[in-house]
Amino acid sequence: MRDLLSKKSHRQLELLELLFEHKRWFHRSELAELLNCTERAVKDDLSHVKSAFPDLIFHSSTNGIRIINTDDSDIEMVYHHFFKHSTHFSILEFIFFNEGCQAESICKEFYISSSSLYRIISQINKVIKRQFQFEVSLTPVQIIGNERDIRYFFAQYFSEKYYFLEWPFENFSSEPLSQLLELVYKETSFPMNLSTHRMLKLLLVTNLYRIKFGHFMEVDKDSFNDQSLDFLMQAEGIEGVAQSFESEYNISLDEEVVCQLFVSYFQKMFFIDESLFMKCVKKDSYVEKSYHLLSDFIDQISVKYQIEMENRDNLIWHLHNTAHLYRQELFTEFILFDQKGNTIRNFQNIFPKFVSDIKKELSHYLETLEVCSSSMMVNHLSYTFITHTKHLVINLLQNQPKLKVLVMSNFDQYHAKFVAETLSYYCSNNFELEVWTELELSKESLEDSSYDIIISNFIIPPIENKRLIYSNNINTVSLIYLLNAMMFIRLDE
Repeated sequence: MRDLLSKKSHRQLELLELLFEHKRWFHRSELAELLNCTERAVKDDLSHVKSAFPDLIFHSSTNGIRIINTDDSDIEMVYHHFFKHSTHFSILEFIFFNEGCQAESICKEFYISSSSLYRIISQINKVIKRQFQFEVSLTPVQIIGNERDIRYFFAQYFSEKYYFLEWPFENFSSEPLSQLLELVYKETSFPMNLSTHRMLKLLLVTNLYRIKFGHFMEVDKDSFNDQSLDFLMQAEGIEGVAQSFESEYNISLDEEVVCQLFVSYFQKMFFIDESLFMKCVKKDSYVEKSYHLLSDFIDQISVKYQIEMENRDNLIWHLHNTAHLYRQELFTEFILFDQKGNTIRNFQNIFPKFVSDIKKELSHYLETLEVCSSSMMVNHLSYTFITHTKHLVINLLQNQPKLKVLVMSNFDQYHAKFVAETLSYYCSNNFELEVWTELELSKESLEDSSYDIIISNFIIPPIENKRLIYSNNINTVSLIYLLNAMMFIRLDE
């Protein structure tokens, strides 16, 4: 979807991503090679992004250029900026909110000619069709195609373009939606939290706009759970919610509308409750197959990495649901900001082999069930496994062999012991800290020692396969940071 940005904006976004991700100096020549452009283009791009993002601090020197303040919020701000200043994305959003308008009104809104509009729409459709099954029509002005893809695309778009606390939907206030969702949570005991609640509101309000313009998803009766729909329509308090919908939205909350709002969660392969899932494992051959595939996968990972799966069935339930909500929950696929993919990559930097094994086995699971097994879907399912497995990170870290650390000081033994005790308290349990007890010291003796890391306040010549930390005054705060960082460097090897 990044091809919906102009070529220049696309390059500037990649430039900022490089500076944020690597947090180091870059020469213009290196950036030009990485971005496949000229040094002159890099110079112009740097000038533009410095002006566009005054809150970012760019540091230039003979070493090159880097971004100094790389708070997590800053990179999110970058994506919001490129969404906001993209003509293609802005036109798509305008059409979503104003279906049925005249093409001339779009031209007036964006100060473009009719020929330019048709050219832009042609470009939009060309890019969208590479990934999604829908297109924009100007005769009449509407968005047509696979309704699931349309609803997912725009819900994901709104989640990426707007900040978490923003609500850009003028026609639909959030209160009636919150009332409806709270009723669903109450009646189903569905586990709820802040982020899931916001996700559902974005999905439902997107569905409401599509319903308002007369676009409905085809519902396969064989895969639809009528009992869930009937249960909700008979829930105590539904009349009050329906009145709010009528007065606020001018929409009747009848069975058809409720079905369209919750069609993803009323499908038979989605289980709102873990106990219902476990019962279905015994009755439905497909669900049984899904369960046993995931069970075998978890057994393999558990044995290979010596991890005790405390929430085994709960984890399988979540994985099954995730696998059957393709393009029906946010972050399955991204538009510009691959936030979930970045999360997985960061975890993979720490535990590369583990994540590689997870992805391989989950890809096999998806392929065996003949559901979408794209790289983004595998990432999405891997994220569910990593975040929903109880105490996963703790178990993985505890299973790592401890790093042996030697602390030496040219002051006296008491100083070395003081530093070792302090580091032992503040650093993780993945280190064994000791002080040098021999009377003599040589480079050869250090080479032959079993220590992985050597900390000293005097200079030691480089030693192969040893990490040396020299600190003249042994700054404890800096050492804590360096030591913990070295643990993750070890895990990445």
